[in-house]
Amino acid sequence: MAYRLESLFRRFALSCFRDSVGGVAPGRCSFYPAPMPVSLEIPDDVLSVLKLPPRAVERELRKELAVHLVTEGLLPQGSACRLAGMSRLAFERLLGERHVPSRYTAADLEADVQTLSAE
Repeated sequence: MAYRLESLFRRFALSCFRDSVGGVAPGRCSFYPAPMPVSLEIPDDVLSVLKLPPRAVERELRKELAVHLVTEGLLPQGSACRLAGMSRLAFERLLGERHVPSRYTAADLEADVQTLSAE
């Protein structure tokens, strides 16, 4: 049976992933005012070769997704921290270890303030 990674994404949507053909420019997301449930099914054959202990799969995949979205400029760091389930400092250290350049902008600051005030 395939492992299901389920999460609740707030204030961002999969429309971030659409390219110019889909009508959304890279780095621009459409925002949803309500939570959007997202589910990712990972096939058994992929899980069988994944080099992670079963209890660490969800945590590590959430962390990898958060790093990737920040790297691509699709998600502000504050929201990525929440997605990864990490403190801001720990997530920034992780980005530094991965040599991810900082792209922190005024818009990111505003989004982070909104994210943190929603908690």
